[in-house]
This record gives sequence, C-alpha cells and structure tokens, in this order.
Amino acid sequence: MKNEVMAKALTGIDDELIVSAHTNTVSGHIKKKWIYICAAEACLIALFFAILSTQHKGEMKILIYGNAVSDEPVFIDVPAKLSSDMRQTNSQAIVVPVEMHINGNSSIHASDGTIEVSSPKTDEVLCIGQYYMAAGSVNVRWVIEDAEISESYQLRLKNDNTVLVLSYDKNSENWILTKQ
Repeated sequence: MKNEVMAKALTGIDDELIVSAHTNTVSGHIKKKWIYICAAEACLIALFFAILSTQHKGEMKILIYGNAVSDEPVFIDVPAKLSSDMRQTNSQAIVVPVEMHINGNSSIHASDGTIEVSSPKTDEVLCIGQYYMAAGSVNVRWVIEDAEISESYQLRLKNDNTVLVLSYDKNSENWILTKQ
C-alpha cells in the first residue's frame, strides 16, 4: 500500500486516467476513413481545375474595327489601299483587317485572296500568303483583289470549323463580313 501511495504521489497520474486515455484514442479505421475522404476531395479539386483550364483552350475571339464578328453581319468600310510590301495592281482591292485573339493554336486559310499576318504587339509581318498556323493572337489583313459583287469569299479558321464570309449586300450597297 505504501508503494501505491508513493507511486501516486510521484507520478500524480491515477490508473483510471491512464485507462480512460487509452480507450479515448481514435481508432485506425476512422483515421483511414478521413484519409480517403481527403484524397477524394483533392482528386475532385484537381479534376475541377483541369476542366476549368481546358475549357477556354482553342477559344477564338474575332474582331473587325473593334466589333466582334458573329452571325450578324459587320459592314466593311471603304476598301483600304494595299501596303507597300503587297503586290500592286491597277484595280481596287478589298482589305479586311481582322484581329484574332486565339487561346491555343489555329490555322488560318484564305480560300480566296491572300492574307498578311502580323504580330499585334510589334506589327512585325509573320506571313504573306494563303495559309498560316497561328499560335496566339494575330492581326490579319485579308486582301481580295478584283472582288466582284456577285461573288462571296471565304477565310477559314480552326481547321475549317469557323468560316468568315465576305459578300456584297445589295440593299445596303456595302461589303459585309459574317461568321459561319
């Protein structure tokens, strides 16, 4: 008995406290359950951000004179003169200045006429011809020489998923650009 009193006096911990502390610990099963729940939540968050980051990939915004090109026609102003580095002709050419804000890569193919592609930051000419593979935003000058009002002209984008059509509207007596 003296030993028990002595042990109690030295340690100050009652045996009942030790037993109750041992029985109140969290079991390994409950710990594993929380680990699985946290892992599942982390996977769902990662999936959410993966979907969010790829959702806008390949998206393209097309502007002409600061107006978004859509199914509604955009009127083309009086044709501009050709730039000095483009071939010169005696006939009047229609020049369509298009801004393309591309998230990712996109092909630009002039089915009719030629395109002059330049960097929007430096105005450096990147390509003059009929085809260009754009990686990011670009400015495009689409030139149609000897345009006839009875014809419509096409500029194909994103592997032909988007087509810009230039045609003459006899009612308004203006060239219009629409997106199909």
